Amino acid sequence: DVYLTIDARVQHVADVALQEAVTGGTGTAAACVVIDVQTGGIVAMSNYPTYEPERFIGGISQDTWDAYQTEESHYPLMNRAIAGTYPAASCFKAFTGLAGLTYGFADTTRTWDCTGTWTGFGDEFPQKCWLETGHGYITFREGVIESCDTVFYEIAKDFYNARGTIGNEAMQDFIKEFGYAASTNIDLSGEAEGRIPTPQWKQEYFRDVPEDMSNMVIGQGYVLVTPIQVARAYAAVATGKLLRPHLLKEVRNSLGETVMSFETVEDYHPDVDESLLAVMQDALHGVATENSSVAADFGQYSWSAAAKTGTAEVAGKQDMAWFSCYAPYEEPRFALSLCLEEGGSGGTTGSPIAARIMDAAIRSLDGSLDEQITAIPATGVNEQSSSSSSNSDDEEDSEE
Repeated sequence: DVYLTIDARVQHVADVALQEAVTGGTGTAAACVVIDVQTGGIVAMSNYPTYEPERFIGGISQDTWDAYQTEESHYPLMNRAIAGTYPAASCFKAFTGLAGLTYGFADTTRTWDCTGTWTGFGDEFPQKCWLETGHGYITFREGVIESCDTVFYEIAKDFYNARGTIGNEAMQDFIKEFGYAASTNIDLSGEAEGRIPTPQWKQEYFRDVPEDMSNMVIGQGYVLVTPIQVARAYAAVATGKLLRPHLLKEVRNSLGETVMSFETVEDYHPDVDESLLAVMQDALHGVATENSSVAADFGQYSWSAAAKTGTAEVAGKQDMAWFSCYAPYEEPRFALSLCLEEGGSGGTTGSPIAARIMDAAIRSLDGSLDEQITAIPATGVNEQSSSSSSNSDDEEDSEE
């Protein structure tokens, strides 16, 4: 028997939360990953819309198969958590901000003047802060909490101007230390690697212009990430260790004896000073406690968190909502990444969902989560609901 790291009750909370969000009009599709920051075990991996697995018993009809592959159905067979590639939005600022701290382009004393429009690369390349009226003079910590784009544009400009001494790819190389633009090597097939645009890549596909750097620094432009990469990277911010995510917990024989178990693998230790990591951790804690909308969602629980919002612009579609966090802040145990396609603002729509799922993980850990597991209805294609019910026992780990 194969036992997974998935916590069936937390998985159900995540499944229901995503289903309620999408069917309630928040977004068109969603994915969420919860990872144990101490082991790399996946506690929940949720996607919506979903499908009915029994449709495949005895062979699936061509009509149903074709219906699963349409834009209208939002591709329910796709495991967005590992195969969906999306612009990272402001959740990326945790890593570009750490890059700025590491290279001395940001610190705890410096301030920047955000007027709402930034022309640091010249008047021909104006770029807006999300707050078009401007934040005024703002510190690095405040820049993370308020997600001020101007602070990060300035960091990008410093990297660009210093490229003759630190190299063209200094920021990109630092970001990759947190597992971006590479497979996480999770024990599932079909994983996407995403993309961190480098000068070489841009020379092959596009002309190299300065604002590419300032787009990348805020997680826009040609940056592509997967939800599992973001969850894993936030776990690394929490612990300083980049662990390999996995779903296999153990294998037991017919006598119930454990004959195989997964050993935690530390793939990399990002080269960042602990004092600088603490600066970012404190700033992310400020998002969860001082950002008004996020603090309202997370403040109702007994635990504290570190968090970051994100709102990605996607051509021809509504904004994509991101939310990433880890908790408890003092002794991190779980990291979470949530993506709502066309879901709007991460701070508005993503925050309450992420808080709800994180609370389930923490309560399951202490034994206080009482969750009745039911089937999640499939949507997106014209299917008849199955009368079969989800079979579950009281064990923490799901059994396959």
